[in-house]
Amino acid sequence: YTGKAYGDRGTMPRLTIVRALLLTAGLASAGMATFHFFLPTVFQWSQFMSTVPDSIVWGMYAINAFFSLLLLLGSVGTIRVALSPTRDRVVVWGMALFWGFNVVYQLIWPFPARAVWWATVAFAVWMVASYALALWLLNEVPIRSGREPVSALR
Repeated sequence: YTGKAYGDRGTMPRLTIVRALLLTAGLASAGMATFHFFLPTVFQWSQFMSTVPDSIVWGMYAINAFFSLLLLLGSVGTIRVALSPTRDRVVVWGMALFWGFNVVYQLIWPFPARAVWWATVAFAVWMVASYALALWLLNEVPIRSGREPVSALR
């Protein structure tokens, strides 16, 4: 195993590219998760909820909070995978599917504000591409058993 990203022409080890992709995607997803915790305040949800039943208001805030936490946990899992190739790749697959579902959903039911829609779709496509490329590159990178040195993967 040479660890080269592009055969003999490449100079950057595949694992380095995977780590960079996953760290970037994990940190960006964590940023989006953190933003989502504050989304109801940023978009002033409360001013539009005066005629909505209390249970629906509670549900909207709860779903946003739960989503925010799950996205943050997926981001932390992604960062852990990036920092240690012994981690299970199911987190990376899960995040790739999450962002892929996000893209499809937004294409079917676009966000009402066009400028925001373009930004959120572009962000989601970037995340899908980052996770998918990392998964594709990970196919060539063996998972460490924890006994061999990291240098053996390069």
